[in-house]
Order: sequence, then structure tokens, then C-alpha cells
Amino acid sequence: MKHLLQLICFTGLSSFAFGQCENFTHSVGSGNTAPDGCTGYISLYPSGGSGPYTYSWGGGLMPTGTTAYNVCAGTYSFIIADAIGCQTGGNVTIAVNPDLSTAFQTQLIVIDDSTSSCTGGATIYASGGTAPYTYEWSTGESTYVMINQCPGTYSVTTFDAAGDSTYNLFAITDVGSTYEDLPYLDSVLLGNLDAGMVEDCSIDYNSIDSAALYQAILDSANQAVIIYWAIYSPTDTVYVTDTLNFSGQNGVYGVSIVLYCPEKSDYRLVKILSQIYIGPGTASLGTEEQALNDALVYPNPFGDRFTISLKEKAAYTVSLTDGLGRTVFHSEFPHTDLISVQPQTTLPQGTYLLKIESASGTKVLKMIR
Repeated sequence: MKHLLQLICFTGLSSFAFGQCENFTHSVGSGNTAPDGCTGYISLYPSGGSGPYTYSWGGGLMPTGTTAYNVCAGTYSFIIADAIGCQTGGNVTIAVNPDLSTAFQTQLIVIDDSTSSCTGGATIYASGGTAPYTYEWSTGESTYVMINQCPGTYSVTTFDAAGDSTYNLFAITDVGSTYEDLPYLDSVLLGNLDAGMVEDCSIDYNSIDSAALYQAILDSANQAVIIYWAIYSPTDTVYVTDTLNFSGQNGVYGVSIVLYCPEKSDYRLVKILSQIYIGPGTASLGTEEQALNDALVYPNPFGDRFTISLKEKAAYTVSLTDGLGRTVFHSEFPHTDLISVQPQTTLPQGTYLLKIESASGTKVLKMIR
């Protein structure tokens, strides 16, 4: 926690300097220490007076410039003097932040059914609170591990000995229900923006051809990213909107969501994985459309080839993926506004995702073969 306090000048200064010292003051910035060490800090900011300034610290502090680091809990005094003898000072108290590490909490690790043969599972790790811990899985298991599970939705409730509990709802998916598009595979992810489990029974899960991240908008004023997901079927496209908190630094982030409908009698869900680049300001997201909104693609449905007509000449990257996420066409075009796409092999009939990327953003379209 940071503090900011304003203190007035000391009195008792010589009469010749008193009139010039009235506007000499300071502010203090400070941060509390962790419970297991001396991690606090104190920063002094003189205002007014005549520089240069000198600093006298109490409590054995060894500052670097105007800031003392590695400060333990306690109350510390200081005096700041300017070049003509004016002084200002005071005391600042460094407290101990609460130890949150002792709170009861759990971390869930999910393993998907990558072979589509009921090899999924999950592990729940408990910490803090009062040991020992007990576990209640929706499948009946009572240890911290659940194995040999088919795709579907599951839950686990974990209890500590004091009666506190956590509840985790999660999904195990397989290849057929997972759609991923990872445009920044060579980049280091700074984190993952996970929408978690989102209930949506308006989707016809039996007829999904593909699903993808459609658009992302950075709302820096509210420290959030607005994500638009697209779920494609032969006759319809359903868009799902979600708002995720974001206050991190610029870079590449993973984004994910699991859509499901608990009202269905059998397992119905879909997982979408993608990546976005969040750049400086409010408009540089790796998936926003901007200048690509006016792109025309024809014919659609297409045969052996199709054409992309763009609003302005620029460098574009075009890729086409099938319903299983496999790339069937990928090429870069250095400077053009008209692109002809012709995959090297004849494609089977079905639904495909066309991605057009440029410096201004990315546009994703559903194509029918």
C-alpha cells in the first residue's frame, strides 16, 4: 500500500531565513513491508526552497538518492535541508502488510482428453487454511486427483479442517471440441486472459463447424479487454461477448473460453484458444478489425479459389484453416489491395476460417467450400 503525506516546515529557524522558508515543504511516498522480510520503502520529495538539498535519515536507513529501500516495519524520522539552511521533516511509519499466504486457497490443473479415449483428468492443490484437506468430486473421487475421464463438465469442492471450502467448475475437452488459433507462437506470453466457463444454450453444439476469436477491443479507461468469439455452423454464426479485466503491460497474451450448456442431457461444450497482442495506447490489439472492415471476399461459397478485395494497398498475411484448426493455405503479400487465394490441394467440402492480417489489425471470416 502506498501513502502520500504532506508535512509543514520546521519552526525555530533563524530570522534571516524565515521568510524564505515559508514555501519549503515536502511530500513522502512509502510502501509497507511484507510479513517475512524488510521490503518497505520511503521516498522523499522536497518542494520549494533553494537546491541542492541534503537529507538526514533516522533509524539507520541507508538511502539511495532520495529513497530508502529494504525498510523494516517501524517509525522513521528524517530532515531535509536546502542550500540556505531551511529545514523540513517529520516521521513516517512502515507497517506490515497482511500475510495472505495463510488464507485457504486451491489451484486446479486440468488435463484434456487429447487422444479422445477418456484420458482426461484434473488435480486440485490446496494450501493455507487448516490441514488436512478433503475433496468431493462430481465423479465421486475423494482424493486430490481425478483421472481417466471423458470430455464433459466436472466440479470439485475442497474443504479444510476448519470447514472453509472452495468450489471449482471446469471442463475436459478433446480434439473435436477444441478450436485453437495461435498467431504468436514465437512470442513469450505475458499471461492468459481466461473467460472460464460460460453457459450458453443458444448454440447448436451438434452442428459446430469451427469456432474462433473474432475481435478484441482494449478498453483502457476501464482496464478491460472486450472479447468477441464466433461459433460457426453451416447455417448460422453465433457471437459471444465477454469482458475480461486487464491492467498488465503491453505484449502477447493467451485468451480462452469454454462454452457449455448444462441443460443438455449429453456432453455439449466447446473450448476456444487464441492469442492477442496488446500494444501502446487503446487501439493496438492483434485482433481488431479497423481498416479491414471493408474487405470483400468472393465467391463464397468458393470452388478452387477465391478473391479478396481490400480497401487500401498494404502488406497482408492470409491464412485459411479447416474445422480442425489445420492450416490449408498461408501466404504473405507485400503490397497489394487484390489477393487471389488458391490452395495447392483440392479441399473437401465444409466450413473454413479465413484470416486476413495487416498492421492495422486482423479480420476473420467464415468460408464455405
